[in-house]
Amino acid sequence: MTVPVRMPRATGPQSVLTSPGSLLRAWRKGSGLTQVELGEQVHVSAAAVSAWETGVRGIPARALDQLDTVLRAGGCLAGLSRSIGTSALEPRTRWSHAFHGSAGPVWAWVRPPRAGRVQGLARLRVFALGIDHEVGPEGLFVQAPRLDPNWAVTVHTQTPVWVDFGEGVPPDWLGVPRISSAALRDVVLSHPGDPMLTLVVDSVQGLAGGNTGALRTRLRRLVDAQRWDLLEAQWRRGEDAAPPPVASDGPRPPRSAEGQRALHRRLRNARGMSQAETAAAVTRLLHERLPTAPVTGHRRPAVSMMQIHNYESGRRARVPHLPALLDRAYDAYGFSCFEPVRTSRVRHDTVATIFPDFWLGPVTLAVRAVTEEAGPGPLRLSWRNRRIEVPLASASLSLGCLRFPEDGDLTVRLPQGWTADVRMGYDPDAVELVTDWVPVSPEVGLAVVDRVVSSLGLAVGVSESDLQWAVRLEEDGADRRVSATGAVLPAGSTGSCTSRQYAPGP
Repeated sequence: MTVPVRMPRATGPQSVLTSPGSLLRAWRKGSGLTQVELGEQVHVSAAAVSAWETGVRGIPARALDQLDTVLRAGGCLAGLSRSIGTSALEPRTRWSHAFHGSAGPVWAWVRPPRAGRVQGLARLRVFALGIDHEVGPEGLFVQAPRLDPNWAVTVHTQTPVWVDFGEGVPPDWLGVPRISSAALRDVVLSHPGDPMLTLVVDSVQGLAGGNTGALRTRLRRLVDAQRWDLLEAQWRRGEDAAPPPVASDGPRPPRSAEGQRALHRRLRNARGMSQAETAAAVTRLLHERLPTAPVTGHRRPAVSMMQIHNYESGRRARVPHLPALLDRAYDAYGFSCFEPVRTSRVRHDTVATIFPDFWLGPVTLAVRAVTEEAGPGPLRLSWRNRRIEVPLASASLSLGCLRFPEDGDLTVRLPQGWTADVRMGYDPDAVELVTDWVPVSPEVGLAVVDRVVSSLGLAVGVSESDLQWAVRLEEDGADRRVSATGAVLPAGSTGSCTSRQYAPGP
């Protein structure tokens, strides 16, 4: 729960969001605490709190989390404080993130280098939120009641911006406009023809016994009715809401070891982390276990501050895949690394990958012909529960996809004479395989449908019981509407926030 902060509007959002200290001061005052009282609750002196608020001293990572808890900020104070330093990096037109551990509301903070119009899409698998808003330097928030950990958010914009991601509900007193997926409020379909979406629609209609009219009426009651009608019209037209093209002259992920080290130093400073805090974050990643990881008695040793120092100084750190670990620790989502993944050829046409447990995020496959006999044919990619087929011609091809917590390792089946190089990291020149994945089997498909329906409910703020009421067509006579959404996310979204260019028309 977020403490209601009585922020004097005269200070304005820019003055509050310029530094972690000014944000902390606003939250503390709004919570009615003095520096002495806040210091007592986080076990520091009033002088330390004053130093944090005035910027004389940075707020340590552990203290920032404690402050967020004490002030009941729901993750927002910590997330926004860590986000402010991103403006020290180059703005760009594409940013991504996945909320793997979140159990509540989430946000993306989009802000331009200067006041002006921001246009684009915040993409969430087969649907997206259209962005078209005149904003100040404080930008705008893109919000969702909750997201499945197997969903990633990618924000595409026409002009370079900074984007950060966090948890909780940003308070109204920040004065920052917002758009939201709650009740489908600002949602568009990014790819209505996706076979997974078609499978879900067909399955839900089957559960309703073919009574699509009653099903439509009930589902429409749970969301914004006008937005439902627009999405229905877009579905019938089969019209994609395509993201803006990636700017060719924007910043690109570094490929040299020196370039990656330089970017990691900048990212660490932007996140306000010391080398010791970075070492602790990397150690936590190494000790995390995914649902698909085998249980072993082996525990990797802790990463030391000296190893981080050695890496940043260009010396050998002796930590396998350290650039990829730092990419995750700094929430760069594949932009700051391009680490090779171990592979083994298990059959003449099949390559198995072996990912380190910690990696979740962008994966790049460079596919090329290596013999004269190589010809056209299908490339088949399979994770644990999903697969996709891509036609290959005679030219080399770079493909991008995402690895999620339940994916396991990737299996690559190639036509004769082709080979694949697999890496952890993002390639802006790769063809992104975001949609058109299908379940690996009919049995898996049943579980996938249940998961996708539940995930869609989370994203729009509709409860599981409300979905069951609508889909099963229970005879309870209740005129249900989504009720939790308004309490979770403020209704700050307006029609002017949604882009005509990227949203379906009437």
